[in-house]
Amino acid sequence: MPDEPDDDLHRDLTRMAGSPAVAEEVRRGLRRLADGAASPELAEMARDVLAGRVNVRAAAGSEALADQMSEAIGRFQQWQAELTEEEGEQFLADARARLGREED
Repeated sequence: MPDEPDDDLHRDLTRMAGSPAVAEEVRRGLRRLADGAASPELAEMARDVLAGRVNVRAAAGSEALADQMSEAIGRFQQWQAELTEEEGEQFLADARARLGREED
């Protein structure tokens, strides 16, 4: 019996991320994008990935994603720069806990 697209996606994400927890976070992000958390182009790309019509590597290499990721990274860096030291430490602790990783 062939794998369902979701099974293929899970396997690909886990292999790429190196962690089932990180892979699940990426999948949650794709679902948020598919539901319209960003642009219509990203929603369509996320729906295609989740449905198995486009693989993760192809989607990651798309120009549309690259442009929007650059913008998002810039916004994240600005947000991060405005955090207090305590807020930054709490953000890292929360992220590590969510991903099931010990303090580095």
